[in-house]
Amino acid sequence: YWRSMGLEHKTVSAIFEDPSDRSALYAIVDDRIMQTTNRGDSWKDITPPGAGIARMVAVDPLNRFTLYATTGNYSDPHRGISKSIDRGKTWRLLDDEQFEDGGQNVIAVDPYAATHLLATTGSGKLLRSLDGGESWSPLEGERAPGAPLQIVMAKSGTVFHASFSDGAILHYSIVHPRRRAVH
Repeated sequence: YWRSMGLEHKTVSAIFEDPSDRSALYAIVDDRIMQTTNRGDSWKDITPPGAGIARMVAVDPLNRFTLYATTGNYSDPHRGISKSIDRGKTWRLLDDEQFEDGGQNVIAVDPYAATHLLATTGSGKLLRSLDGGESWSPLEGERAPGAPLQIVMAKSGTVFHASFSDGAILHYSIVHPRRRAVH
C-alpha cells in the first residue's frame, strides 16, 4: 500500500534511493535536495551552500556517506557537480571548467568501482572520472542530442545508456566508443 512521506504540497521533481540503506531517500523538492534517513518520517535540506538549483543526487553504492549532486544553471556560479563525504553535511564543488557550460548535468556512479563516474554537461558532452570526480576526461564521440536527463550504467561499468530531452536514448560502450541510438 502507498503511504505519505511528508512532502505534500511541494514540487517533487525526482527521487533517488540509497542503494545500501533502505531507510534513506533523497528528493529534489522545489529545486532543493531533501534527505530522509527514517523512511520519510522527517526530511532535511542538504543542498550544497550557494547552489541555486539542485538537479539530481547520486549515492556511492559502496559508501553511503559519499554523495554527488548536480546543481545550477547558466547564471549560477555554483553550477556543476558537488561532492559530500559525510552524507550531505558538507559539500565541495568539484572544480572542473568542463561543467561551466551550464544547463543540466547528470551523473552516475559505477556500482562496482565507486571512484568511476560518468557525467554529462549541459551542452551534452560525456565525461568520465576514474578518481571520484577529482579530474574528468571527455569520452570519444559527438555531443549528445538535447539536454541530458539520466544515465544508467551497466554492471560492467564499461557500458551505459543515457536519455535526453529530445527523446533519444543512447548506448555507449567505453570499450567500443561508437555511440548508437536505441530508440
